[in-house]
Order: sequence, then C-alpha cells, then structure tokens
Amino acid sequence: MTRGPIIVCQLTRAEPPLYLRWIGQSILEGNKLRENLAKSIVEHVVLVVDVLGLWRYLSKFGYETGTGSFNFRFQLAAPKSIPEPAVLQLEVYLDEHWPDVEAEPNFCERQKRAKQVRNISIGPGSNWTEWSQGTLSQNIRPHIWYFVLSDCQQSLANFTHRLKFEFHAQQPNGSEFSVEMRWMLLANVLFLASFIVFLHWFTKRTLAFGKSAGYVHPVIWTLAAGMITQFIAQTMHTIHLLAYKYDGDGLKACEVLSEILFMLAQVIQTSLLILIALGYTLLQSKIGELDLMIPMCFMIGVIHIMLVGFGKIKDDASYKYHENEGVIGWILLSLRLGLYGWFLWAVQSSAREGGFKIANFLRQFRIAGSLYFLAFPAIFLVTQLFAQYLQHSVMTIGQMVMQTGFNLWLSSLFLTRGEYFKAHTLRRGNALVLLQAVMCVCVLFSRLLSTWMGCEMLWVPSLRMWLKTMLGDRARACLRFNSAV
Repeated sequence: MTRGPIIVCQLTRAEPPLYLRWIGQSILEGNKLRENLAKSIVEHVVLVVDVLGLWRYLSKFGYETGTGSFNFRFQLAAPKSIPEPAVLQLEVYLDEHWPDVEAEPNFCERQKRAKQVRNISIGPGSNWTEWSQGTLSQNIRPHIWYFVLSDCQQSLANFTHRLKFEFHAQQPNGSEFSVEMRWMLLANVLFLASFIVFLHWFTKRTLAFGKSAGYVHPVIWTLAAGMITQFIAQTMHTIHLLAYKYDGDGLKACEVLSEILFMLAQVIQTSLLILIALGYTLLQSKIGELDLMIPMCFMIGVIHIMLVGFGKIKDDASYKYHENEGVIGWILLSLRLGLYGWFLWAVQSSAREGGFKIANFLRQFRIAGSLYFLAFPAIFLVTQLFAQYLQHSVMTIGQMVMQTGFNLWLSSLFLTRGEYFKAHTLRRGNALVLLQAVMCVCVLFSRLLSTWMGCEMLWVPSLRMWLKTMLGDRARACLRFNSAV
C-alpha cells in the first residue's frame, strides 16, 4: 500500500470579467497509506481560463483491457474554512473523445462528453474528504483516461481557494504502471543485463587491443566514458522502475538524473563522431584546432540538459505520452538534424584534404554516422503513427536498439585493425589531447551539475588537479572558463 504525491490546486477568482486560476504544485510523500492504492501522477502548472470554463485537467492514466480502479480525495488547504460546503465535479474522459473535448471552446459544455461525472463536496472545514473509489472498463483495447476538475456550478466564492488532491489508480491485474509503461520494467532489466555483458566484452577487447598496440587509444577512452555514462543512466532508471513497482512512487531523483546522464552520453558520442569527421586523429594538421570544440561540446550538452529539465516540468501534460513528446521532441529533432548537417560538412571537408585511405574510411564512416544521426528523427516520427498507449514503448525500445547498434559499431570501428586503424595518423602523444579535452568538458558538466544540486562533487577537485598536470595552459584556460560558468 502506498501514499503518492499530492497535487495542490489553487483557484483564483476576480471581479468581472471573471477568471479562474489553477496552480498545480506537487508535494511528494512516500508514507504508506492503504492497501492496493496505485500509481500517483503529479503536475505542476499555471493556467488562466475564462470563468465560463471553470475547468482544469488534473492527470491521466492508461488502463489495460478489463476493469481498473481509481481512488481520490480532496482537501481544502486555504482558506482553512468556507461558510458552506462547495460541490465540485470530477470528470473522466476517454482518449477517443479527448481531442473533441479540447476543441470545445465552452468549457462547461465539455462535461457532455464525460464518461463519468462525480460530485465532490469540499469544506466547510479543512479536513480531507472521504476516499472515493471508481472503476473504468475497456473490453476491446487499452485506453487512456483523463481526469478533470470543474466548478461550472460556481460553488466557490470569488477569492482564492487552494485544494489538495490525491489520486491513485490500479490496473485490473493490480499493477501500478500505466498501460504505456507495461513491459518497460522487463525491457529495461533485459537491456541492463545485456549492457553488462557488452561492457564485459568491451573491457576484454580494450585490454587485448591495448596489449597488442602498446597503449589504449584516447578515442577508445572517450568512447568508454560515453558508454559508462550511459550504463549509469540505465542502472538508475531501472532502479527507479523497481522502486516504483514496490511502492507505487519510485525514486524521482534517479529518474531525472538518468535522463540527464543519458543525454550527456549521447552528447559525448555525438561530439566524438563530429570530431573524427573534422579530421581529428585523421589529419595531423587539425589537431591544434581541438580547443575550439570544447566550448561547442559544452554548450550542446547544456542545451540538451536544459531540454530534459523543461520536459520534466510538463511530465504529465495531457498531450505527453513519452519523454520526448511535444515541443521538446521537435527541438531535439531539429538539434539532431543540425548536428547531422555539421557532420556531413565535416566529412566532406576532411575527405578533400585527406588521401585515399582517409577518403575510403570516411565514405564508410559517413554511412554509419548518418544512420546514427537520423535514427532519433526516424524513431520520433514513426512513433507518432502509433496509438497513444503504444508510443512510449515504441520510443523507448527504438532508442535502446539504436544505442545498442551504435555501441557495437563504434566498438568494432575502434577495437579492430580495420579502415580506421589504417587511416588514423595520430599517435599516442598527440591523441592524448582528445581525451584531455573530453575530460575538460566533463569538469564543466560536473561544475554545472554541482551548482544545480547545491554541493561540490568529491571527485571534481581531483579531476581538476589531473587536468592542470596533463594539459598545462589548456587546462588553465578550461578551468577559467569553468569558474566563469
């Protein structure tokens, strides 16, 4: 049994023309409450609507075929009392009707399309209402249901009212996962297990290659840094899902950090592709220009992390069915296409300057790199063709397959004596610049994350000392930039 997050709603009325403001604020609580209470959904939004539409979307939950249940209660938080009880309505809408509901300009007319309307008596005191239980049935296919609170009867007086709302939902089989999340725990556990096997193989191949070549190429270290970051992200996300299965709440910090780290891993690997396309490790003459890429990689990473944060603000929006839904997804798609254009230009530019071996390698490199850069746009667009309750699974599994294929390709590229081994001209001393630059970017990201979390990570000072020793003037410039950030 679980107690989930509480949604705090603030209602504001003004003199004519009247307006209603609902401010949703999540208050996470992990105390046990009662048996068989299910998934809690949290929202934090500010919205102003016309008084004729005293109507506010609260949350959504996807049910599998059968009869699922939901429980809810409300509390008057401010003011502590009202002269007489106010009767509000909790309205429940089916996903098939939701587009028509949102298209209706008269908010109170939307109630005609509701499958259920439940009266809720609030006040006159500030005690919680009794738990109310309802059921929702679907026989043909899974459906997503939308929950709305309205005051079309204008029961509340014309001043601010703050309400706390607690909501729980449960599948017919007792699961606490919404239908779009079914099989996601199993998929993530299997992916994590396969990742562990892959990292074991990667480590063995790296050690064998290092023993054969006499050293481990810094490009391989950079690739390993991206893979380890991705592995940590996958581990944290799996832990969150396991905790969610246990208590119906999960570990929000693990979920957010896993998404940030996953984005950071993609930035590292994307930057590595562009760096090689620009000629690093291929054209000796371009090694000195590497410093210019440090702030570029940093800014790309910052933009991706900011997009994760903005996406979390709308985590349970009515239109959001997977992590990259809405404007955030289109921005990410545009960024990926922009980086792809940069990649193509870099490959073409390097091919003109290099010899036959480099041109031959870059032809193969361009094909594989194109598949990677275009994979996310393709997955994102294909996902839109599926029903809402399937989009999360399609998006998540598609990205897992994409990342697995990319990791295998890069490992094969760098850990075998293939075309890249024949083409690259950078030796150990000069190649170290690439690893040092990547570590410098990691310091910058660590500084940003430390500032965001309000504490200094213990390993950051040691990494700074290592940079000062290995990079010299370049490290000092990097750390000055770090301090400025």
